[in-house]
Amino acid sequence: AAVPSLVYTVQNNLMFYSFEKLSAPVQQVLYQMKVITTAGIGVLLLGQQLSTTKWAACFLLAGGVAMVQWPREPAEGEFAYF
Repeated sequence: AAVPSLVYTVQNNLMFYSFEKLSAPVQQVLYQMKVITTAGIGVLLLGQQLSTTKWAACFLLAGGVAMVQWPREPAEGEFAYF
């Protein structure tokens, strides 16, 4: 039980650092990666078994994070803010 709590502590400290460096939407989406990280560490280091439903949920969450981070072209008439 010490490994997941240590990982959560590191992630929470990095989250506070990210408030200064990232925009709010980007920070919130990346915050969701905590679930995937915890599941991965649980499987790799602790030998936990995940059901098919839980694996599917992790992959859907990872796909959602990837889709939000995917670069987009501004629509016609929109101004690009970067």
